[in-house]
Amino acid sequence: MMDNKTRKELPDVFRTAMFSELGMTGRTVLLAVLAGLYVAVAASLKYQAGGAMVCALVSGACVLLLCVTAWRVMPCKKTVLLLMLALACGAAGLAHVGMMDVAPGRMSKVITPMLEGMWPYDLLTAMAWQEGNWSGGYLLVMALVSRIENFSQMYALKLIDFACQCAVAMAVLRLALRGGAGKVASICGMLLCTLMPTALLNGGCWMEFDALFCALALWGLVGMLEGKFWGCLLVGMAGAFRLQALMLAPLMIPLYMKKRIALWHPLCGLAGYVIPQIPFLLDGQGWEAVFGRYAVQIQDFTYEGAGLTDHAAGVFGLMNIASYREFSGMGMYFAFACALIVAALLITSRVEGERVWLLSALLLCCGLPLVLPQQTARSLFMAGMLSLTLVDTREGVLTALALEVVSLCCYLAAIFNLEVLPLSVLSLLAIGAATFTAVRLVDALKEGARHEISG
Repeated sequence: MMDNKTRKELPDVFRTAMFSELGMTGRTVLLAVLAGLYVAVAASLKYQAGGAMVCALVSGACVLLLCVTAWRVMPCKKTVLLLMLALACGAAGLAHVGMMDVAPGRMSKVITPMLEGMWPYDLLTAMAWQEGNWSGGYLLVMALVSRIENFSQMYALKLIDFACQCAVAMAVLRLALRGGAGKVASICGMLLCTLMPTALLNGGCWMEFDALFCALALWGLVGMLEGKFWGCLLVGMAGAFRLQALMLAPLMIPLYMKKRIALWHPLCGLAGYVIPQIPFLLDGQGWEAVFGRYAVQIQDFTYEGAGLTDHAAGVFGLMNIASYREFSGMGMYFAFACALIVAALLITSRVEGERVWLLSALLLCCGLPLVLPQQTARSLFMAGMLSLTLVDTREGVLTALALEVVSLCCYLAAIFNLEVLPLSVLSLLAIGAATFTAVRLVDALKEGARHEISG
C-alpha cells in the first residue's frame, strides 16, 4: 500500500505535468498520439457505405491542421491547454464525421440523379450541365465527384464540406487577429466556426457545401486586406461557386482608392470568376450563362410561380403577397445602391483600421441578402461565419448569436419543415442585426476620426 507521502506526491506530479510547457519534440509526439486516437475513434463509427478509414484519415488531417494552427497563436503553451484544444477540435471532427450516414432527401432527389446523368458524358460536357440553379464552380466539383467509383459519392461531398469548413475556420482566425481581437477570442471564434449548428446541418443534413465558396471568399478577404492579388482572385472564384460571395466585391473600390490593392487586382478577380465557368462557353451556352446566372434563376422562378423568398429572412419575409414584377428588380437595384453607399462611406472616411473593414464586410454580407429576391435559407451562411471574427466584444457576440438563430430557424424550416419562429419574426431579427452592424460601423468610423484629430 502507498504511504501518505506517496498519495500527496502523485497529484502534484500530474498537475506539474499538465502545467508544464512541452518542447517541439514533446508536442509532436503528443499530437501524433492524439491524432492516432482520433483516427481510431472515427474509423470505429458505423459506416453503411464503407470507406471508414478514408473518412477517418481525411477528417483526422483536417482536425490536426486546425489544432496546429490554433496552437501556434495560443498565448499560453501549457500542456493542459493543448489537450483541451485537441479535444475541442476532435469533437468538431467527430460531429461532422458522425453525420456521414445521414442521407437527406436532396441527395436521392437531386444530387444522385445529377451525378448519374453526368457519368456517361465526358468531363467537359458534365461541367457545363445545363441546370440554371447551379453555378459553374459547383458543377465543376460535381463533375469531378461523378467520376468516383470505389468510394461513396455522398461521403466525398461531405468530406469536401468538412475540409472547406476547416479552411473557413482558419480564415476566421486570421481575420479576427487582423481585426485586433485577442488570441483567445480568435481561437474561440475559429472553434465555433466548426461547431455551429448551421455548419453541421449545411453539409450533413442538406448536402450543400457552402463552406467551399465561403472558404474562398474569406481567404480572399484576407488577401485583399493584405494587398495581395490572390485576394481578388479568390473572391472572383468564390463568386463562380455562388454569387453571394460577390457581396465582398464592392470592397475592392475603397481598397483601391486607399492604395491597398492595385488596379489589376480586380481584373484578377474577373478572371477568377470566368475561368471556372469556361465550360459554359465551350458548350455554347454563351456569356449569359456566365454573367447572367442570377437573372436566369430569377426568370425561372418567375415562370414557376415561386415567391420572392425561399425560407430566407429579409424584407420580403415581411410581405404576405409580393410579385416579381414589382419587387424583384427593385430589390436588385436597392442592393446595388446600398453596396455603393458602403463603398462611398469607406472612400470618404480617413479611417483605415482593420476592424472597420471587417464591419463593412459583415454589413454587406448580412444586409444585402435582406433585400435581394429569391434568397434561400442559406443566404446568411457567410455572414454568420464572418461575424465570428468580431466576437471579442459583447456587441460582436450578440450579432453572431442573432445571425445564427435566424439561420438555424430558417434551416429547420427548409430541411425539416419545422417552424420554430415565424418568418416575419426572423426577418425582423435579421434586419435588426444588419442595422446594429451598420450602427457599429458608423461608431467605429467616428471613433477613428476622433483619434486621428486628437493625434
